[in-house]
Amino acid sequence: MLLERLVLREAVEPTPLALRLAERLFVAERYGGNTAAYLRAVAAARLSRAAMRAVIEDDLRRQAVRTRFVVGDPTGAAIESFYQAYAGILARLIAVSEPVGWLGEKRRGYALETFAPRTLFSAPRPWTMTTATGPLRVRPLGDSVPLGSLPLAEVRDAIDVALRRQARATAYDAWLVKQERRLLGGARCVRDDLPEPATVDVLALPALAG
Repeated sequence: MLLERLVLREAVEPTPLALRLAERLFVAERYGGNTAAYLRAVAAARLSRAAMRAVIEDDLRRQAVRTRFVVGDPTGAAIESFYQAYAGILARLIAVSEPVGWLGEKRRGYALETFAPRTLFSAPRPWTMTTATGPLRVRPLGDSVPLGSLPLAEVRDAIDVALRRQARATAYDAWLVKQERRLLGGARCVRDDLPEPATVDVLALPALAG
């Protein structure tokens, strides 16, 4: 994790405003804005708040780097395979006031569970979501339903967005290992016991699931 942090801090430097917003957005998304619940989860994960903020900032940098990768168009076979493999995840038709990445830079479309903010799938009525670029008005256009219950033609664009995100994550992992090996090439450790290049997702820890 520390090795990845060094790579990320070389690669991108978010604005001070983005760094200040990062924790607030994380609490809003994972804990419904409940700071007390967030702090209990941080304590359960045996982290200090300062350490947790550093982890959130790492994720902000990670997402910024991922957006740099250009990926190819998903094939029809890949879209159909995703549709079959992830038939049980939730999908919900959503309208928003501004184009967003999780709708493929559109204002209307199906949001998919794990690829879009989780609050989208439980909110019963329109609301305003806080984002890094400002307030976003969100209007549900239907209930959350399993992806497989919808015709493939209706959710094809949403699956395209998800597959591109997966492809960027894969490209990022390969890039990160290469960059970590570059750093390790000039490093020296006690007994030459160098760490193995790898990706670590601290935010996936059960205690921080929200």
